[in-house]
Amino acid sequence: MLIFLSAAAALPIVPDARFALALYCNPTCSEAVLDELDAALAPIRSADSFSDHVAVPERIMGIGGVDFGIPDADFVTAYGVEVDRPEALAASQQVVLAWFAGPREQSIETFAVAHSAFAAVARSTGGWIEDLDTQMLFGAEAWAARDPRGNLQNWFVVDEDEPLEGSLTTRLVTRGLRRYGDFELVVEDVPVGTEADVGWALDAIAATLHPLPEVPEQVTIATDTARGTARF
Repeated sequence: MLIFLSAAAALPIVPDARFALALYCNPTCSEAVLDELDAALAPIRSADSFSDHVAVPERIMGIGGVDFGIPDADFVTAYGVEVDRPEALAASQQVVLAWFAGPREQSIETFAVAHSAFAAVARSTGGWIEDLDTQMLFGAEAWAARDPRGNLQNWFVVDEDEPLEGSLTTRLVTRGLRRYGDFELVVEDVPVGTEADVGWALDAIAATLHPLPEVPEQVTIATDTARGTARF
């Protein structure tokens, strides 16, 4: 059985693109760090709160301490991407938090500005960056090397719920698509052992939602093995 998904089909979309980033500092985030980041993020205006429908790119920033949760060795192992000096990261005492919201049609540009700003300050301070939507944790160079306008698969993950004891099915959920103003995708009732096949199908579906000009007009998904109950 084949399912044909047309990128031109009228799909419901969420009104805004939203994402969040964190910069971990050792030991703390100085005023110079905050000033540097604030200046680099100037194209995204500062806000005190987000409305339900954001008309222009906006950001809310704050400072967290160790209570926020500083990544330890286990977290680095599970979610780290070329994380340098993990011992120094674990000894961090402060984190800069930034939440972003903007119109879907400006999502890539907004993310590119935020990516560049965090890349610069991480390099200048030796800090580490977490993409709070996917929980992926980056060393400064690894973050700078990741292209905010590039491969969609670099910017979202497919999470699997732990199956209940004795259950023959599980549940897959994407995290990270909302940064483009797209719905996160959920597939229920996935037979245990077919998660990779269904994950591939989610990659293909996500590509049809992604607002890049090179999105294919049609994606073909073989459902012989990629079975489950999908919903937006």
